[in-house]
Amino acid sequence: MIPIRFAEPDDMPCLVAMGMEFLASTQRYQDMIPGNPEALTHHFSQIMASPDTAFFVLGEPGDAFGMLAAVKGISPHSGILTVAELFWWVSPSRRSFGTGRLLLRALFAWAKAEGAGRLQMTSPSKKVSRLYRLMGLQKLEDVYIMKV
Repeated sequence: MIPIRFAEPDDMPCLVAMGMEFLASTQRYQDMIPGNPEALTHHFSQIMASPDTAFFVLGEPGDAFGMLAAVKGISPHSGILTVAELFWWVSPSRRSFGTGRLLLRALFAWAKAEGAGRLQMTSPSKKVSRLYRLMGLQKLEDVYIMKV
């Protein structure tokens, strides 16, 4: 059984390595989002410390191979407590074994336990979109970015 747990400070080297691997994974990300290990370390530390976030990790301490973080807050449009994905990643060598679904199920359970009425995810690919649809999510919009 694959362990899934909340991230801990001792996970930081694995988490930062996964964050950098994620950013280097496609030219699209490389062009728009420069990798910065110090920024990732700071950001990940803040996520771990916040009562409004969940930061899940797949794997044993020191050997993490998947992560997902999300934040909860009240939607300014509806007043509904909403959980929004910050990021998620599974190392390519560990994909296609249900690992992504484990992370998503943990997030769904956390969102429900926190009383959220909505869950928002971002999809970088058709494959991820297909997984979201299989797990019951509905497409709402596309996301765009530009350098300013």
